[in-house]
Order: sequence, then structure tokens, then C-alpha cells
Amino acid sequence: MSCPKVLTGIIILFLYLVTWSLPPAGPLVEYGPAKMSMAAYFEQSGQDIFKPGQAAVSSHYQIGGLLSYSPFKFLQFFSFFGASQFDHNASELYPGIGFNGEFDLNYGGGLRLNSPRVAAEVIGISLFGGAGLWQAEDSDTKHVREGKEYQAGGQLTFMAGKHLLIGLGGEFYLLDGSQKSPNSPQKSSFANQDLGRGLITLEYYPTTTEGALKGRPFINIHAKITPNVGYDEHLGLKNAAIGISVGLISDFLYGPYKALADESE
Repeated sequence: MSCPKVLTGIIILFLYLVTWSLPPAGPLVEYGPAKMSMAAYFEQSGQDIFKPGQAAVSSHYQIGGLLSYSPFKFLQFFSFFGASQFDHNASELYPGIGFNGEFDLNYGGGLRLNSPRVAAEVIGISLFGGAGLWQAEDSDTKHVREGKEYQAGGQLTFMAGKHLLIGLGGEFYLLDGSQKSPNSPQKSSFANQDLGRGLITLEYYPTTTEGALKGRPFINIHAKITPNVGYDEHLGLKNAAIGISVGLISDFLYGPYKALADESE
């Protein structure tokens, strides 16, 4: 088998994998070429599911590690590995039946495209897209919930000095869920009601580090909000999400050395 065919197969397989999941929060800033980032993340989201007028409030917690690679300055590939928990309360559609899922594995990847910056290198555009996959089981009832999450969106980004990046935009979000009872082989479906969410991101970069962990630390905080945002006393945020990731953007991995933006300070 020729090298071009092998390379093509690897690319197709990688693209297939990355379309299955988009990480909760990766570095928003463009940081290539030839760099990687590592981070720990946490996100809590909630949405109304099932049918209008018969909705249940759901809650989804995600925690794990995030790895990204930027072969070019304006392109980033992500992968993540962690655990998630999915719960929802009872609804008129399923009266008296709630769901209390255990933590289970979630994993995947995604990609982001960033534009060159204009207006004295202050303003840029960031686009992303992908999907997610998770599963949860209620240990008491043995009911199982599965979800595929599809996301696509963009942000207008503003660099406020060398240490703060602000992102404002929105995303399309679809939760394509299914549920299965231990007493029946049939699955029934559910979905979220609000498909559009506003997206706000704050990303802070402290001073660069030296030694074995030489690079640029970052803290990413984001909020995703729908017109029906609210709060449930038992499950937390409703029709919204909030998350944080803390990590490090590496020094150059290969090629000609170029100093990080704030190394001269």
C-alpha cells in the first residue's frame, strides 16, 4: 500500500473521530504553528428535554483532560478524555420517573479555525464545529440514557492587551438523546428545546513559564445562554452552560524557534 493511500486513510479516520465530539473548552487564542496545549476542564450544562409542555429539566456534568494540537497558526485539532454525569427530573410525559445517572466515560475531539487578526491585531474570528457522545445509567432503575451532541458556531474575538482574550458569539446546539428500559428492547428519543445559544468566553494568559513546563498558561471561562435560561433548585443551571479549563500552551515542538508573545516582558 502506498504512502499517499495510508496518509489519506489516516486523515479520513481522524476526521471521522473528531466529528464525534467537540471538547467543552479549549484555548480560544490562535497559538501555532507546531504547538500543543494540555488542560483540565469542567462544565455543567442544563436544558429542557422531551416535548414542549411536557418538558423535564436535565443536567449534564463533564470533567476530564483536554489535548490540542496546532499544526498551523489558525487551525487547532482537539481531543479529550473524561467522565460525565447526566440527570433529569420527572415530566408530564413520564410522570414520577426521573433519572439519576452515574458518572461514565465520555471522549472525543474537534477542530477550530481562527482568522488573522485585524485592527492592530486586536479583532479576529473563531469558528468551530463538531459533535459529542456520552452514555449514562441509573444504578437503581437500570435505565440507560445516551446522547449525541451536535455543535457549530463562531465568535468575534477581542485581544485586550497580551493577557486577556474576550469572545462573543453563538452556537447551534442539538442534543439527540435516546433512552432504554431494562424491560424493553425498544428505545425512545428525546431532544433539547432551545437550539440556539449565545456564547461568551474570557481567556486569561499569565506570564510564560520556564523549565520542563515552558509555555503559556491559560484559564478559559465560558458561558452558553439561551433565551429561556433559568435555575432549578435540584439540578442547577437550566437552558445554559458554564465551564472552565486550566492548562498550558506549549513552546514550539519543532521547526524554527519563535518567541511567545509575552516572553520579552
